[in-house]
Amino acid sequence: MKKIIVILGLVASFMFVMPMSVKAAAFVDNDGDGVYENDAAISVGRYGSVAAGDMTWTYSDEEAGEKTWTISFDVTSGYNYVYFTLVPSFVTIDSVSVSSGSNYVLANQTSSSNGVTVFFESTSGGRLELTVITTDTAEEGCLLNISPLNLDCSVSIPGYYFDDNGKSITEEEYRNVRNNKSDYEKWYVGLVGFCGSFGAKYFGGYARGFKADGITRRDIPGESIKNIQNQRMNLQNIKFKHCSYLDINSNINNFVIYCDPPYKGTLKYTTNFNYEEFYEWCKEMSKNNIVLISEYSMPEDDFECIWGKETTVRIDSNKKSGDKKMNRVEKLFIVKNNLK
Repeated sequence: MKKIIVILGLVASFMFVMPMSVKAAAFVDNDGDGVYENDAAISVGRYGSVAAGDMTWTYSDEEAGEKTWTISFDVTSGYNYVYFTLVPSFVTIDSVSVSSGSNYVLANQTSSSNGVTVFFESTSGGRLELTVITTDTAEEGCLLNISPLNLDCSVSIPGYYFDDNGKSITEEEYRNVRNNKSDYEKWYVGLVGFCGSFGAKYFGGYARGFKADGITRRDIPGESIKNIQNQRMNLQNIKFKHCSYLDINSNINNFVIYCDPPYKGTLKYTTNFNYEEFYEWCKEMSKNNIVLISEYSMPEDDFECIWGKETTVRIDSNKKSGDKKMNRVEKLFIVKNNLK
């Protein structure tokens, strides 16, 4: 099976959160079977609530004080992310895992003196089911509580972004970052510079727009960030490396190499791109691999178009210099005879 290399740029995104109050519950063994259940509903804030009997614990090794907990609840419609802290009361949290029947994945977890903070991302929405293993550290009162968290800027989770109100990049924030880049982390400058700019042209002007009614404003930066977040699940097993294409091992074999270079003849990037050198590299790498290139045109003597489709140009750098038209024929090229 062929491996795949993709040469392009990627902007990361981030999200932030804040704790609410801890929700305690009493657990009783109603049936005498050793399974203790919550006797009342437990709130998980905006995300929903755990119904009575849907949070349980039983000793998996009573002599060692090891308990197995199960927590299940239907997440409120529209919430693709669930965030809360498991707060221990005289127990040590040994592990947290998502049960096989869950519609969520455990995207992030961190441990602190307050407990284990867990962040879940939806795969299809609906029910969240997880299993927690704990060890008692005292003879009585060994329980596990839930403290729901809100989205804001108090805590950072790598790969996500929301502002204080759970919203996107404001125009004021855009100007502050643009004018004071050294005051911010590089990933955040990149996020604001691309996602916050019209046509994704790096700090080329704040992105404004209206919906089809011509009255309602669009949150274009928010749409851009949401698009990145929606793609995260498909990028989990991909390895990213920031380097020149010339630094890729020239001895690799049986790879599919997809290239998305700066389109020739369009608005220039901040660095000059040597197209002739790139063409030679493509021809050399195609000797032992399949090389695919996205472009509007390529030298006909050495490359051939295998696919084309008219698209609407939304990135300013991909427009022809001095051209105001928004439609282009996006094409996919290979080195001649590369697929034979």
